[in-house]
Amino acid sequence: MDGWPRDDEPSLAREVIGIVAPQLRVGGYVMNDNAEPDFLEFIRDSGNGFISVTLPLKRGTELSVKVA
Repeated sequence: MDGWPRDDEPSLAREVIGIVAPQLRVGGYVMNDNAEPDFLEFIRDSGNGFISVTLPLKRGTELSVKVA
């Protein structure tokens, strides 16, 4: 996912993950290469069903796997 950071809230990545997350099967993954703060807040909240790690690529690339 490349969410194109923007000045207003929410970021495009946050909007997209809100749509995609309910459709994603357990074991599916999402990768985001901009590390927008509101995307990270959502994806790292364990209540949203993901585990996530930041990879040392670009300005921060987040790799997340749906676990619940």
